[in-house]
Amino acid sequence: MDLKPFLILLNENTRGHIVQSRGIRDRMQELADFETAEFDIPHLRGAARIKALKLLARRLPKATPQGAERWLLRAGGRELLDRIAMLNPERRPLLFLSAGSTAAPYCLALAKRFNGKSCVVMTPSVLGTKPFDMAVVPKHDGRRGDNVLVTLGAPNSISPKLLESQRRELLSDYPPHQKDAWGILIGGDDLNYSIAPLWVNKVLPTLLDAAADANVDLYITTSRRTQAATEMEIAKLCGDTSVVRMLLLASQDSRNPVPGILGHCSRVFCTEDSVSMISEAVTAGVQTAVVTVGHHHGVKRLLQEVTEWLVDARLLSTTRLWGVPRFNRMIEDFENQNYLCLVTPRNLDDDLRHFLERPLDGMNGFNEAGKAARWILDRWLP
Repeated sequence: MDLKPFLILLNENTRGHIVQSRGIRDRMQELADFETAEFDIPHLRGAARIKALKLLARRLPKATPQGAERWLLRAGGRELLDRIAMLNPERRPLLFLSAGSTAAPYCLALAKRFNGKSCVVMTPSVLGTKPFDMAVVPKHDGRRGDNVLVTLGAPNSISPKLLESQRRELLSDYPPHQKDAWGILIGGDDLNYSIAPLWVNKVLPTLLDAAADANVDLYITTSRRTQAATEMEIAKLCGDTSVVRMLLLASQDSRNPVPGILGHCSRVFCTEDSVSMISEAVTAGVQTAVVTVGHHHGVKRLLQEVTEWLVDARLLSTTRLWGVPRFNRMIEDFENQNYLCLVTPRNLDDDLRHFLERPLDGMNGFNEAGKAARWILDRWLP
């Protein structure tokens, strides 16, 4: 007798990638009956990583099952091969699901080796999307194809059940003082963005005053990418006011309060650097403001702007966009569909007033993980 279909999620231990792939898997489990397992991919370093993932992986799109197995053995995947062989793969439909460029070659190779389907979330940097049976990619990546599902922002694990359970946990630790609450989700520095203490001093006092005027509690958290000096400035400003019900600094507390904040707060402010936080806030149905932050300057930023100009002039494909312009397109798409409001430090008072005038209802119905789940199931288990 044939066994149940089996979904194997390949984990590269990047938090944002895990959130996306698990979110899709969880929505799929609500819609269909199949078994699932989650396996970590090998952790390669140095020259071995470059050779396997950047060079040899380029042969995978045309590899035979035997060639895929040889690549897996060279890339430290013997344990993966052995564990999957124990699942009776020849007697059930298999789907390999991964998110991120590191896990993508393993996803493709295992699907080839065991005659399964492959689905990648996000555009793999080396392989692209064409070799995979399915690819779930954000619109700002500019990818198209019969095997591609385009999403707005990043799929995630936000669901009514998660929001409610995390809301209860949050309020157990930080009981509310007011009937209403706002959240402030502060990201941090990366290759494109910078959130400096100067930004905090420009933006946060205005938000604190607005919360006090509105008689709401504030629940604030930072990111592991937030500068230490920035966190210190946030703590300094928040220590002088009773309106802040919770300040959870990521450098001091490993908990993830974001789902709880989204479950409890009626309005949320997210910094523009975090695609995942913005996507989670919109999925939760919360009125969302994206607050712009500092951008790195120099030759790299200039090249990004030149590329954007060439794309706007239709001399380059939108797939060539990178850095800040690429993420700006995503935020603009959200804004054009009325899912969020943009707030700039330069025009802070007027932008904030406009955001606070937006009604609190009518923000439900956005769920890219659910859309991806239905699309994948139609192609895996038609």
